[in-house]
Amino acid sequence: MRVAIDSVAVAARRHLLVGILLLLGGVAASAEPVVDGFEDGAVGSLWRTHRVKAGGVTVQKDVVRSGQSALRFELREGDKADIGGDGEQTERAELQEADRLRARFGETHEYAFSMHVPADFPIVDTRLVTAQWKQPCDDCSKNRSPIVAQRYRKGVLFVTIETLNGRSTIYRHPEPIQGRWIDLRYRIRFGWTDGAVMLWVNGAQVLDYRGPLGYPDDPDNVYFKFGLYRDRMAQPMVIYFDDYRRERIAD
Repeated sequence: MRVAIDSVAVAARRHLLVGILLLLGGVAASAEPVVDGFEDGAVGSLWRTHRVKAGGVTVQKDVVRSGQSALRFELREGDKADIGGDGEQTERAELQEADRLRARFGETHEYAFSMHVPADFPIVDTRLVTAQWKQPCDDCSKNRSPIVAQRYRKGVLFVTIETLNGRSTIYRHPEPIQGRWIDLRYRIRFGWTDGAVMLWVNGAQVLDYRGPLGYPDDPDNVYFKFGLYRDRMAQPMVIYFDDYRRERIAD
């Protein structure tokens, strides 16, 4: 029993420390929107690049949603290889929000971005995540999945959530998206019992989920990543993103 009590106490102190550090770093403390149209020609300080190899993400001017520039992600076999939560080999080329931008449970945030899946993108039956919201882990051996994930598999865009009860698909887009830009806006409240996920696609609301969201035994903050995260495969993949915007919504 002493071990169990000590474990709870350690976890509580860790969560408190994380909260203090996030507040000191200004995480989600301001209602001012965070915006990046990738117009300055480089990946800026809003993003961490440790999950993409050198050259795996570039700012280019050939395929753009607005302005003069957009991001191009390219993923090839073996790039940032790792083992996924299900034990399968994975590869990734993702940008992750800077730590100071992490959101806390109990807060509502909007995340908007545009995504372009090229017409010749591989249509395969393999795991592919193009955007995800992830909790950090107290016990990382559990290899938990993102609490919200935007996925693309067999030519279908869909959204899943993850809780202690497992994975659920909460939205499946009814039309093909290849060969054109698609505008996505998520409004997410991170909460173990009162979570919420709303989604607008090209301006039309298509999803309104209310219920559990996240893991109560992990730290109560969330970081956002986007790009390409997949099971290992030989075929290369290229995808584009533009017009990122993130804003705290008053509850």
